[in-house]
Amino acid sequence: RVVKSAQHLADHFEDVPLLMFGFAQGDRSGGSIFPAVWSAQLAARADGVGSALTSVLGGYHGPETLEILGVPPDEGWVMACCVSFGYPAGRWGVAARRPAHEVAYRNRWGADPGLRIPAPLWPQGPDQGQAASR
Repeated sequence: RVVKSAQHLADHFEDVPLLMFGFAQGDRSGGSIFPAVWSAQLAARADGVGSALTSVLGGYHGPETLEILGVPPDEGWVMACCVSFGYPAGRWGVAARRPAHEVAYRNRWGADPGLRIPAPLWPQGPDQGQAASR
């Protein structure tokens, strides 16, 4: 399913309504820019807008992408990521996830984290704060 979604994005990249590029100076890891990028993705999700983060442009087409975007070549900027934003084409809703206590550990692998969260921490549905599917 992930491969199918990635291929769809590649096939329709020119149709994406919004592309956001994350840059850092000399730090391709994205450690300094990813918190801001993730915040933008979460805010978009709350408004019913989907997003997909990719680093393929910087990894495989870095120089060409920087040139197209007009990024100064001599200032050490590297592209950490590109995020595409748009309205989802398929199903949309709260993502199915296993309970946190089944996938998180405390102090060592397999150790009980000492917490239980029985349900999502956010409301579900358009009448409870989540944007309606578009």
